[in-house]
Amino acid sequence: MGHILLWAERTIKVSFYVLFFITPFIFNPGNSELFELPKMYFIYFCTIIILTAWLTRSVLTETFIFKRTFLDIPLLLFFGSQLIAAYFSIDQHTSIFGYYSRINGGLLSLTSYLLLYWAYVSNMEIRNTLYAIRCLLISASLIAGWGILEHFGISPSCYLLKEELNANCWVQDVQARVFATLGQPNWMAAYLVAVLPLSLITSEKLKVTSFKTVSLSQLITCYLLPVTLLLATLFTKSRSGLLGLGAAIAVYIFFLLPQKLVFRLSYLLVILISAIFFWHYNFADCFDLNPNQLTTSGGTESCKIRTIVWKGALDIWRNNPVFGTGPETFAYSYYNYRPIEHNNTSEWELLYNKAHNEYLNYAANTGTFGVVSYVVLIVFSVLTILQVKNKNSKIKSASQKSKFANFSIFNCNFEFCILNFSLLAGYASILVTNFFGFSTATVSLLFFLFPAMAVSLTATENSVQKMAYRKQLTLKSGILLAFILFAVSYTLFATYRYWHADTLYNKADKYGKKGLYQEAAKEMKNALFIRSNEPLYYNELAELVSFLAISQRELGQTSASLNLAKLAIDSSAVAVQISPYNINFLKNQSLVFARLSLIDPAYINQAIPPLEEAVRLAPTEPKIHYNLGVLYERKGEKHKAEALFKKALDLKPDYQDPKEAIQELQIK
Repeated sequence: MGHILLWAERTIKVSFYVLFFITPFIFNPGNSELFELPKMYFIYFCTIIILTAWLTRSVLTETFIFKRTFLDIPLLLFFGSQLIAAYFSIDQHTSIFGYYSRINGGLLSLTSYLLLYWAYVSNMEIRNTLYAIRCLLISASLIAGWGILEHFGISPSCYLLKEELNANCWVQDVQARVFATLGQPNWMAAYLVAVLPLSLITSEKLKVTSFKTVSLSQLITCYLLPVTLLLATLFTKSRSGLLGLGAAIAVYIFFLLPQKLVFRLSYLLVILISAIFFWHYNFADCFDLNPNQLTTSGGTESCKIRTIVWKGALDIWRNNPVFGTGPETFAYSYYNYRPIEHNNTSEWELLYNKAHNEYLNYAANTGTFGVVSYVVLIVFSVLTILQVKNKNSKIKSASQKSKFANFSIFNCNFEFCILNFSLLAGYASILVTNFFGFSTATVSLLFFLFPAMAVSLTATENSVQKMAYRKQLTLKSGILLAFILFAVSYTLFATYRYWHADTLYNKADKYGKKGLYQEAAKEMKNALFIRSNEPLYYNELAELVSFLAISQRELGQTSASLNLAKLAIDSSAVAVQISPYNINFLKNQSLVFARLSLIDPAYINQAIPPLEEAVRLAPTEPKIHYNLGVLYERKGEKHKAEALFKKALDLKPDYQDPKEAIQELQIK
């Protein structure tokens, strides 16, 4: 059994290396969302492999290998808050699986991150963490190089997607703001600035090394790597990324300052003044929500839109103060508290599935319990990273000790101090970028595993348990291993099927946009056969089949048309039943009935209730009021229609459609 145990140990370590190296690169045009969704499925896959190997080690040693850490209770408290919030959620399906196009943030993703944390601290040694950091740095440097090439009009992504060595495959101007394989400039910047402090480790080590002993490759690595990451970050033109970078550098320098109080206080004062100055000249205008200044020829300033969304998030929190509306339900609850100022922006028609502030996102989705437990987790994570005392590590030379005796606030090996300070600086950048945005799959991975790395670095040499194992496999161990094998096979297969279902959904969507409704409906049914509890699939099937019902009616196939109409109605009803607060599902249900009214005019009456429910859930959304008015007009109830058109105008005075509709009613 020794070779099995050795295999399990190596599998855990290699899987973590792969997780750090590969995850940022993953994107797949075959999925409905190009970047985040396939990354999250890859994280699930790695989690299952790591968990399997971890349990295998425990079975073979007949001892559950688990290392208790300072973060255990905060992590369990945070998970408990999410679990309770999910129980009271307005959409439990979304709270468990996550918002479909993201999936990062639901209970499943959180469970994955927690398992990865405990697997890391229980199985990874100091040398393994050093290898993991190298993998992370190599990956980040390649991502940064990818982004720099994009800035100069050469996108490797375009070559992989269309075999064109240019940047023309993207709708976005990728040369103006690069995003490489991360999907969005702010997401790329958040990832790079979190890793950048770790790239400074080599330069700090060179300071305590004789210059004659340093090779040319070391010098290039030392200075080229940080410059590459910094340059790529600048090319993202992400303000949140630059703020995160500033926070990382500020934290890094703070821990390298002499211990004298006057130095520390003076430094903190300079940082505070700089932060106030930067905020005043870059963000003070963001809180001016004057309607005349919200919309400009270039579109509404993004920080003003964030201010409006934050205002809505706070209103959700005030009205759901204890447990919120449920993890990942912001896309549904925001409509109910959407500030009227949102209608004056250039993005008034867009759906916001995040609060664009991780803290307010938790406050809205999981209430006071959730956001407080999240802050507690952050505080304890910082304290965990700061625990850099290493009794087994000694300063290698008296020259190092004398040179840096005043630069470390802890009694530890210089190399390990720098590693921990770098991890803390990177962690601080995540806290800042999350304040102006939301965590993605790659950043969430670092959020939970940076503290795990710190635990590994500060551990004693014997902290990773090395247990004796039996030469002969006992019956009990054999049964447990068989169960683990069955469980891992099932979960891996289920993960693959969920991923495959999304590729079928993506095919159906592409067929539907081309008007190939028969082919699209076939793919959508295949997706539902694999994942029969996904409301989005039922919603899409309803729309596709409603088009088929109309086409069959035009061909004179009355019976087939009625059967398809029933399928469309039933599918839409299932989607709304699973996600009753999803405004898009309600709007689509109304649209399906309105479309089917071409078959039977009586369906127009059934198109009205879903939109009335949508109006109740989204009282400040002008387009829903207008569309409901159109239905009442078709029904012949002109007074109700006119009242709804006027309400839409009250909500958005420059909305042309209701203006024209009122004029037509007055002419009639």
